[in-house]
Amino acid sequence: MAKLIPTHDIDRIENEGERIVVRALVENLPADVEVLWSLKIDISRNARQVLIREGDVVVVDPRNGVLVIEVKNGDVSFDSKRNLWVRLTRSGVMEELRDPVEQSQTVLHALMNRTAGKLRMRPGSNPPFTFGYAVCFPTAKFSGDPPPHLNRAQIIDGVDLADTTVSIENAFRVQRHDRHGPMNGDHVEVVRRVLLPEWRALMHLASIVTDAERGIRLATNEQQRSLLGTLAQIRQAKISGPAGTGKTIIARAKALELAEEGKRVALLCYNRSLSDWIASDIPHNRFPKLRVSTFHQLASTLCRQAGVAFVPDGEQPTRSNFWDESAPELMTRAIAALRASGRSNELYDAVVVDEGQDFAPLYWAAIDDLFDAPANERTCYVFYDPHQNVRFGAGGMGALPQNLQGPFTLSENCRNTQRIGAHCAALVGIPNHFRTGQPLGVEPTVEHKANWVAAAQAAGQTALTLCARDGGGLSPNQVVILAPAHKLALLPNTFGRIQGCTDARRWRDGHGILKTTPAKFKGLEAAAIISVEEAGGPDTDEIGDISAYVSRTRAKASLHVITYPSGH
Repeated sequence: MAKLIPTHDIDRIENEGERIVVRALVENLPADVEVLWSLKIDISRNARQVLIREGDVVVVDPRNGVLVIEVKNGDVSFDSKRNLWVRLTRSGVMEELRDPVEQSQTVLHALMNRTAGKLRMRPGSNPPFTFGYAVCFPTAKFSGDPPPHLNRAQIIDGVDLADTTVSIENAFRVQRHDRHGPMNGDHVEVVRRVLLPEWRALMHLASIVTDAERGIRLATNEQQRSLLGTLAQIRQAKISGPAGTGKTIIARAKALELAEEGKRVALLCYNRSLSDWIASDIPHNRFPKLRVSTFHQLASTLCRQAGVAFVPDGEQPTRSNFWDESAPELMTRAIAALRASGRSNELYDAVVVDEGQDFAPLYWAAIDDLFDAPANERTCYVFYDPHQNVRFGAGGMGALPQNLQGPFTLSENCRNTQRIGAHCAALVGIPNHFRTGQPLGVEPTVEHKANWVAAAQAAGQTALTLCARDGGGLSPNQVVILAPAHKLALLPNTFGRIQGCTDARRWRDGHGILKTTPAKFKGLEAAAIISVEEAGGPDTDEIGDISAYVSRTRAKASLHVITYPSGH
């Protein structure tokens, strides 16, 4: 049996094709063979932009050499007329695929170049053992002619995979040159130094992120199926859970489910960035009756539709009482005007609320008026976490609507690694529950600096390290710096050659490292969080450890806390 790197439960490999291939290789190849799964490798040509590519599977076989395998699921074929790879979807549509040969060659050439440097070979010269590549379609039978640049032995389909050893031998054989021999002890050691340091430096965080994201999907899917099954029998309910238990994902799933039933649905939250993120992933043409919005965006829209001024004379929206008191009252007035003019069809059959702990008491009265149905026929679900009650402080959360059943509780953390989850749970004194097999991860780091300047410098250096090719190997859109609102503008605009940005949408699109506040990033998440916190500042005086809890629970795989004294 071959050795799998990293050590992983094969049954938990989410991608069906990769799971099939890894199992076949590990169970059928000899014990001295190493199978590297989901290898991330840096192909950057300069320090300006980090470019990471993935090799689905890399086989290191001392008798043969190194083989990079790109895996594709489904009914895959090569369209020789258009010179491209295609896959038949379940709906019967033929979709174009990214060239799996190009993908495997890119990773292969990067590995060859690094090995050549370690062996002190001349650029362009052949290594003393075979470097090869192959494509694998484990759930299909390949028919027809292969592309002109690919030998049939480099295509491994589901039938070929039944005889794994022969298929791998054949893929090596057709790429072996006359000068190629088996790998000797020195060759194997060089390849290990090339691959395994690459794995530790670039894959350490990347692999944790990959595992954590798979864990999120697996655990959330299980909780989602269970809770959605329960809610199918209940029209009005409140659902509670700590950070990372999948509340937003399940709220979104329930809203989509209701919209598919033909209901007019409002999915509301408090945070604009969270609303934008949810909306960006939902095709409006498929769900035209679903509105994703913050409470205040919806209030403004309804006022505009009803001809009600959203900012009354003498009021300014920057005044603290406007958003919590005036805005919901104006929304109620707008709803009444729409009903009076016979436009109740612009109201809703169902409302799903995420971040319910941030909704002020008057919001609920306005939401109660949103429904275009009698009280006993309304559909309403509220998701909330009292431990993230940043707006009103510990114990200050307003009462939720009385007619909601529950609370139904989500308990399994499926966002954070175990060590990050344990660290965060301890801040607010709650139990720390994980799905079996959740990645352990690395310990969060906590640094104490003498003043803000030192803390900001440390944050910048940490961000650079996380994105460096010889550091964390993360992309800028995997890294977020959270800082108090009154200090945010004082953070650097650039981190080395990497830009900083303050717009979450631009960050997601890869335009730089995000700099924002805990309140604006609440409900969202990132692979790596750098939380710059004012120890003993106004937040901690007012709400204890809630602000720190919200900030730190955003980290999926890498958490770095930097504190500085208040007033410094």
